Amino acid sequence: MPESRPRPRPGCSWSTPTCVAANFLKETRDLLEPGAYFLAEPRGTGTWGTLFALRRDIDAVGGYDETYRGWGGEDDDLTDRLEDHGLARGVYDGRLVTSIPHGNELRMRHHEADDPRITGAVNAFYRRVKRDLGRLGVTLDAKARERLYGEIVKSVAPGRTPGLFEVEFGRHEAWDLAWVASLKFKFVPPAPSERPTNPNMAAYGVPKASANEPKSSKA
Repeated sequence: MPESRPRPRPGCSWSTPTCVAANFLKETRDLLEPGAYFLAEPRGTGTWGTLFALRRDIDAVGGYDETYRGWGGEDDDLTDRLEDHGLARGVYDGRLVTSIPHGNELRMRHHEADDPRITGAVNAFYRRVKRDLGRLGVTLDAKARERLYGEIVKSVAPGRTPGLFEVEFGRHEAWDLAWVASLKFKFVPPAPSERPTNPNMAAYGVPKASANEPKSSKA
């Protein structure tokens, strides 16, 4: 008889309280293959962040970014990096997973900031900035990500009107010329019906600056 080879270890990511059908592994294990990850289809709000891939593929992109605080964005951030790493997106039967109903009180129970609209907005912007930097070849370590996140939190602090958010990520010199590369984002007012209440953002905290990290400034 031919020798049996150990199956690669799957990695499952559930970013929401989720019930998994008893036949989940039976129905999905044959989908697993290197270089691919799988999302539920249909993909409802409650099961948005459920995905699986080979463990080594998830480890290769660093897993979840633990910089995120509060609710929102860390699941999409993971799929961003899986795709940017070259993984193909696949789907599995969304009926195999069911979200456990929960309100904001439970959703934010273990977070200092208690308004998911605000953390969702901050996290969405952080995700966008980080991905754009990545596409420019900028890699951020954990300390640099904390610094960037802190600057984003300060940019939407109470009493401050957001303007431009700029991230400097490279200084270059040639002969008598020197320049700094930067990435700029312009904040614009949301429609009145979409404007969230802005609570006290001090609960987030702002990490101290350190050398050799992308610098950011607001105008």
